[in-house]
Amino acid sequence: MASKPAATLRKTKPGDYVAIATGANEYCYARFYRDRTMGVLPVLSRGLVPLDEVSGFEPAFFARLWVYDDDPTPASVLGHRAFESEEASFPPAQYHPPDEFDPDYRIRGFKNAATYIKRTSNPEDVKGMEEYLKLQPGDLGSYLAKKKIDWPWLEGSQAG
Repeated sequence: MASKPAATLRKTKPGDYVAIATGANEYCYARFYRDRTMGVLPVLSRGLVPLDEVSGFEPAFFARLWVYDDDPTPASVLGHRAFESEEASFPPAQYHPPDEFDPDYRIRGFKNAATYIKRTSNPEDVKGMEEYLKLQPGDLGSYLAKKKIDWPWLEGSQAG
């Protein structure tokens, strides 16, 4: 049964797989990493599907999850699969692009289980990295629609 994110998503641990509603009985799936980062899996469903149907997917992209107390987006933890190692539980390094307040790229990553931010003005230093993305649960559906995501749809059970 799906519940509100404040009750579900704030309690996730690295290795948890979660279904997050993107519409009426439609879900996207994510695996949680350290630092409240989720790896969004390239699969969608109508109705909830079991963990075994989504756990074989590798993340298509990473985003840091931001959950407000009053966010009404239904979410459900499907299960947990431990990472192979502590290092595997950390998301890949991502970057913040320059903006009107800061002319540098800021690379956010992990080294020896500690978060670091490295500054650079060289765009080559961020080549191949994902831009740092921060999303609320209710933003996932519109974000995927805006990106014109064309992922496979699975048929699951009705959410309770």
